[in-house]
Order: sequence, then C-alpha cells, then structure tokens
Amino acid sequence: EMNALIKLPIAAKGNDLLLLTTLSPCKLCAGLIINSQRISEVRFNVWHSDESGTKLLQKAGINVNRFL
Repeated sequence: EMNALIKLPIAAKGNDLLLLTTLSPCKLCAGLIINSQRISEVRFNVWHSDESGTKLLQKAGINVNRFL
C-alpha cells in the first residue's frame, strides 16, 4: 500500500479512489491511506493477522471489503 500511495500521480483527481491489495492493510498502512485523503475504498483478498488496520480504516469512514 505504501508504494502505491507514493506512486499515486499528483494529477489523479478526486478523493474517491479504490485501492486493491492482496492483504488487508496493517495499522501503519491504514494510517497512510487515511492521511492520503484520496482513497475512499480498500478491497483485499486475504486478512492480515492483525485486523487493527481495517478497523482503523472503517472508523475513518473508508469502505473496506474482501474480494474472493
């Protein structure tokens, strides 16, 4: 997630971007996602062993969904 946020083009407009990732975000990456103020939804495939990141995202109003 950190690498995707760093490489996110400045020209990409809006704050309704979707982030797709293999693992649900850890707490550190969740904080970066929130601070980017550009991601409105995160979709992941596998739960991270620590679910605090997904809880943090949900608390911040970011939609978090698992895809299969």
